[in-house]
Amino acid sequence: MKNKIITYLAIVISLIFIGSVFYLTFNLYSEYSHGEERTKRQYEHIVNTIKETEDIKTLQRAIGNLNNYSSIEIKKDGGKIFSYGDIHNDSENASQSKMIKSFESDFVNANGSRITINANLYLLKPGTIFSKARISFIIILVTTAFTVLLIIYITIIEKEKYTLQEDFQSDDKNEANSENATDNEPYADNEYNIKENAAVSVSNSNSDSDSNIIDEKTESNESQENTTAETETENQNKDMAADYEKSVQDEDSYPPVTVLTENNNSNLSENTPSQELNLYSDFTGVGLEKNLEARVETELTRAISSENDLTLFIIRIPDTERTSTLCKEIADKLVESFMYKDLVFEYGTDCFAAIKLNTNLDEGLNFSDELIHGISDILLKENKSCYIGLSSRAQRMVAAKRLITEASEALVHAQQDPNTPVTAFRVNTEKYMKLISQ
Repeated sequence: MKNKIITYLAIVISLIFIGSVFYLTFNLYSEYSHGEERTKRQYEHIVNTIKETEDIKTLQRAIGNLNNYSSIEIKKDGGKIFSYGDIHNDSENASQSKMIKSFESDFVNANGSRITINANLYLLKPGTIFSKARISFIIILVTTAFTVLLIIYITIIEKEKYTLQEDFQSDDKNEANSENATDNEPYADNEYNIKENAAVSVSNSNSDSDSNIIDEKTESNESQENTTAETETENQNKDMAADYEKSVQDEDSYPPVTVLTENNNSNLSENTPSQELNLYSDFTGVGLEKNLEARVETELTRAISSENDLTLFIIRIPDTERTSTLCKEIADKLVESFMYKDLVFEYGTDCFAAIKLNTNLDEGLNFSDELIHGISDILLKENKSCYIGLSSRAQRMVAAKRLITEASEALVHAQQDPNTPVTAFRVNTEKYMKLISQ
């Protein structure tokens, strides 16, 4: 929406600039094109007036605004009775100028006086040029000032938005780090137990070997016949103990996978990293519910940074076992519809959650109808129904948990009315944007 408003404003500002230039050009052209007729009419009015009377005030009224003249001179019987500008220079330049029209008359008026009139009138009056250019300049100035203020406003809004995005990302990283630290604690404890058990084993081995040595020495005193055999056994035991102790001391260079007892083996098998980091369900093949919120948060961050929309769907098929063939078929159909396996997740006991990128709420509603139609054959086999609740980002900087809650609430309303199995959670975007701007 913001991009559309900026585009419309840019178009309006451009039209204002073009209109200002057109206004100035059109008025100047219109003035110049009618200049011949206007100057001729003005000059004839002066001649007709002075033919009837020689009154100076009447003559001045007939002449009118002197800004319309480059120069004018009126003589009576050879003497000047009215003069404005340099008539001689203007008369010489008038033939070469396209902006000035020259007139000259010599006649006898009603009083018998000889009147001589020389006049140079502007085809395009300087006053007209100034007034029209001033209007255009004021319009362009105001529009330019508005454009500068708009750019400053957009820059400030973008900086605030970028700051909010950084805060969201830092919060997500902190939560992810804390979760990783919590998840890694069992592995650290197991590694510590392995090393501790290994150390205990070594000490027991050493004590056993020492006792064997003492026993062997006692027996050697009692029976000298077996001295050679006992000595060889003692040396072998010492070598085995020393080798074992050295291997334990160097265990840091090897993965901590030593298993000493059956109890330790069972504990390790319960906490293997491969099981903790498993992303997909063994039954449906889609993502596990525990990974849903993190993935929604990631996609929301991407959508906010690129100013795109995103819609979350929660699809429920009541009374469906997670391990059933029906559930597997529906999961496969959802993966096919949403195109990516990592955008579909298990949710609850009989629900699925799915993310649709670059999709607004209206497009999501149309997609939901197509989705129900696509799995209708599978549902009819088992006489099952399907309900969908959905919610979209709608230009908001919303958290993943909030979006999941909105879609869940929409699903509750969808189940209350069998005639409308698809319900969307729609927010007032304009009120939200006003709240954010405040």
